[in-house]
Amino acid sequence: MKNKITLLGLLMITSAATVFFACCTYQMSKKIEQLHKVSEENMSYHEEDAVTGLYMIFKAQSIYRTCDLDGNGIKDFCRYLPQLWRAGSRESGTKNRKLIPEKIAFSRSSSDIGYIFESLNKIRIKHNKYKEPDSLSEWAAVAYPKALNITDSLTFITNQSNIIYAKKNVYYLNYYPAHPENDGWVKIKAESGGVKSYCED
Repeated sequence: MKNKITLLGLLMITSAATVFFACCTYQMSKKIEQLHKVSEENMSYHEEDAVTGLYMIFKAQSIYRTCDLDGNGIKDFCRYLPQLWRAGSRESGTKNRKLIPEKIAFSRSSSDIGYIFESLNKIRIKHNKYKEPDSLSEWAAVAYPKALNITDSLTFITNQSNIIYAKKNVYYLNYYPAHPENDGWVKIKAESGGVKSYCED
C-alpha cells in the first residue's frame, strides 16, 4: 500500500511538472512570437535606435547633397557613411559638420550601439542583375544587428525615399532590393516633409 501511495505521489508530481513546463513553453513561444512581429510597436530598444539612425542618415544625405559638402561642384550623395561624419572637413575647405554621430559612421567598431550601419552600393534591378546607385539621385543604407537574438531580430533598409523597411533574420545584405515588399520587407516608417539645410560655414 505504501509503495502504491509513493508511486501515485510521484505520478502526480511528474504530471504537475509536465503541465507547468508546457505552460512555460507556451508562454515563452507567445512572447517570442510577439517580439518577432514586424511592427514599430514591438521593436526592441536597439531596433528603435536603428530606425532613428537610418533617419539621421537620410537627413545627413539631404544636407550633404544640397550643400555640396564634398566640394566637388556637383550636388551628389555620398557613397560611404564615414563621409557624412567627416563632411565639410579639409576636402571642401569648410568646418567638419559631423552630420551623423561617430557611433553610426563607425558602427562596426563602436561598442555604444547594437546595430551595424552600412551603405548599400548596389541596387537590384531584377533577379541577378544589379547596378550602382546614381549618386546624383540615389543612395541606400542598411542597419543589421550585431547579434541576432530574440529582441534584436530585425534588419532595416532605407534609401532616398525615406521609407524604412524591416525584415526578420537577415544575416547580411549588400544590395537594395528593386521592390522591397515583394521580397518580404515590411514598411514600418515613412517620414513626410523635407529637410531644412543650413549650408553656411
